[in-house]
Amino acid sequence: MDVGLMVEGQHDLDWERWLHILHLAERLGFPSVFRSDHYFINDQRASLETWTSLAVAARETSTLRFGPLVAPVTFRHPVDVGRMAAQIDLLSGGRFVMGVGNGWHQPEHDAYGIPFPEPAERAARLGEEIQLMKAMWGPGPVSFDGRYYQLRDIDVLPKPAPGRPYLLVAATGRSAPCATPRSTPTSGTRSTPRRRPLLSASPSSMPTARPSAATRRRSGKR
Repeated sequence: MDVGLMVEGQHDLDWERWLHILHLAERLGFPSVFRSDHYFINDQRASLETWTSLAVAARETSTLRFGPLVAPVTFRHPVDVGRMAAQIDLLSGGRFVMGVGNGWHQPEHDAYGIPFPEPAERAARLGEEIQLMKAMWGPGPVSFDGRYYQLRDIDVLPKPAPGRPYLLVAATGRSAPCATPRSTPTSGTRSTPRRRPLLSASPSSMPTARPSAATRRRSGKR
């Protein structure tokens, strides 16, 4: 069994400590270092911006797998998350793990003026985020027509290697964490009991976004 490290990034994490953790973990042979993605929990303390610190991890290490555990769908638009994840995965040589979740800590949302929808909507947004990012990382241009997010003939370049970044999904609640947009079938939907976490890697059963007409013409498909 491999044991990795999990760092609470909102609890007085500064650059000196982050670099020390990364270098020491690699020197001691740990396989992975993950960090939380929060502005604060309870009291407001030093907290490194998550994605900046992940880019630093990509450059400062050579063997560690790393990533957010997990990035709430409520904090950032999935297009921005997908673009950052692709580039950090390339920068790290494929060691990045894209951890996503539906968010749970309402006080930091209220403090920073970030909308905090009901659980069912957060779960549906998470499902669309996963599909949208997987589409962005694949052949383009691609379009996506979800209830909450849309793409129109976009092609995100440069792209990560096929099958990357690795996805890790963590969510709680009655609603399906991998809910599908209204334009796709629901055969890939999964439900979990309240307060029981779901962890899965690279869900393959979920419907994917449709390639654009330009992509279909290039491949000879209609």
